[in-house]
Amino acid sequence: MKNRVSHAHMGSMMKRLTVMLLMVMVFVWVRPGFVLAASEQESNNTRATATSISVNTAVDGSVSSGSDEDWFVFTLSQAGRVNISFTHKDLTSSSNYWRIYVHDSNGNDITGSSSSSVFSVAGNGTSYSLPELGLAAGTYYVKVTDGSSYHDSSTYTLKVNFTATSATEKEGNGSRATASSMSLNTAYRGSIFSNYDDDWYKFTLTQDGRVNLQFTHPDLTSSSNYWRIYVYDSNGNDITGSSSSSVFTVPGDGTSYDLPELGLAAGTYYIMIDSGSSYRDSSTYTIKVNFSATANAEKEANGSRASASSVILNTAYRGSIFSNYDEDWYKFVLKKADTITVYGIPNGAVYT
Repeated sequence: MKNRVSHAHMGSMMKRLTVMLLMVMVFVWVRPGFVLAASEQESNNTRATATSISVNTAVDGSVSSGSDEDWFVFTLSQAGRVNISFTHKDLTSSSNYWRIYVHDSNGNDITGSSSSSVFSVAGNGTSYSLPELGLAAGTYYVKVTDGSSYHDSSTYTLKVNFTATSATEKEGNGSRATASSMSLNTAYRGSIFSNYDDDWYKFTLTQDGRVNLQFTHPDLTSSSNYWRIYVYDSNGNDITGSSSSSVFTVPGDGTSYDLPELGLAAGTYYIMIDSGSSYRDSSTYTIKVNFSATANAEKEANGSRASASSVILNTAYRGSIFSNYDEDWYKFVLKKADTITVYGIPNGAVYT
């Protein structure tokens, strides 16, 4: 009787050990570099029924028919950079089989137009990454549909990669009214993801001073102009360009471009960046407003007698002629008739 109890006890222990061993084997098999993706929850054909996903987590889906739409929703608790990756079966075709849209919480398409998506995914290859998007804290939606003429129902994997940072543009900042606020002397990241994408920024000077805008970008090994930069005052006047073009065009070769120094009065200003007239690149750039406080600088825009910068006698002032049509006007007051001498010392684009 004692032996029978012992054998039964040992059999029970063996069963438990076998179950534990199987669990360990499953754990080890899943663990090494392989993460099971979540799946979309059909029916998620509308924004209202979007499948909730977490950032930095892969999710599987499939566009089952030409009328099927896959909607996903994610929330950012803070501002940051988003890179959406899309992987799929290699269909060995350069035709577009998927389209990807990104919407804000109000349903506005911040990466496309009213009729089409900027981001179309070809069938050849196995992966596609959207250009980096700077987004404010909030709720966003991703919509996946089939290509306009081609369709495939095989499984794809979507992932919203997120890095928290405040030093980035906040899409959609495509107008002066929605410009992204930026701090002085801090580099901000952005990208021109389409030919009609405009990136607007605004900054405020609490005192007069000199501003140097610094623009960095990947080396595209091309001398063609890929970006244009404009600077506006608080009333929307372009103080560095003309009514039809920007003075400051950035070529693709090299990695940095510095705008000529601008003397600016205290106030709010805007920077607008768009693509070159014939060339565009969606790589990430950085824009930085370097500022030095001083009262002894011209105050753009001072291109007419009516807008002349006031100067004090016996004091040197800095300025720059940044284009062929730029004029710098100054005004001073003499309390009595006298003889004056004006000194100009060329120093590159800067004179005093």
